[in-house]
Amino acid sequence: LKKVASNSFGVRFAQDAFTFQLRSMIEQLNFLEKQIKQTEEEISRLMTSINSVIETIPGIGPITGATILGEIGDIHKFSNPKKL
Repeated sequence: LKKVASNSFGVRFAQDAFTFQLRSMIEQLNFLEKQIKQTEEEISRLMTSINSVIETIPGIGPITGATILGEIGDIHKFSNPKKL
């Protein structure tokens, strides 16, 4: 692929700078993916520790459940389920 790409039409100037920039972007993506994975693992851990029934709803996993609970806030501010 590299051999074919080197003979194809494309940018011929500042290739080192573009290569550096591309490598930097790939490293940033890898770092972000790692952070996302760690965050999702922490959310799952926290959801397990609070033992909420929200995940018993079909299609609701730990991430969506945490999002819903975060949006609701203090459940006691609702006097009945319909108000929620």
